[in-house]
Amino acid sequence: MVAQRRPTTISAPERDDAATALPTAAHAETRPGGSKDGEEARSLPAHVGGGSSNPPPRYPYLARRRGQEGRVVLRVVVGADGRVHAIRVHRSSGYRLLDEAALDAVKRWHFTPARRGGVPVTGTLDVPISFRLTN
Repeated sequence: MVAQRRPTTISAPERDDAATALPTAAHAETRPGGSKDGEEARSLPAHVGGGSSNPPPRYPYLARRRGQEGRVVLRVVVGADGRVHAIRVHRSSGYRLLDEAALDAVKRWHFTPARRGGVPVTGTLDVPISFRLTN
C-alpha cells in the first residue's frame, strides 16, 4: 500500500525577486498501512519528518514568467534510515520545469520511515506538490 500525503502548495508572488515560496500545507497523513496478516494497527507508512526542516521546492523563475501552474505527484521510496532511496514522477504537472523543481527538492528531504512491529522498514510514499501563482 502506498501512503498518501497532503499536498504541499508552492505559491509564487507576482514579484520576480521572490526566490522561494513557502508551502501552505506540509503535513503528512499517518494512516495505518494495510497487510494481509492483520498488522494494520502495528504498521505505519513512511511520512515526512523533521518538521519544517525540509525546504519547499523553488518555483522556477521561467515557469513563473510563463504562467505555468500544476500539481506533480512524486513516488518516493524511503529507506529504514529515513532517506530517499528512489524517487520518480508518478503524475506529471504537465510542465518539465515544475516536475524537476519538485524532484530536486524532495530528493533531499528526510522522512520518518515506515514501521512494522516498531522496527523501521523501507516504505513507499506519494508526495503531491502543487505550484500555484498568486497575486
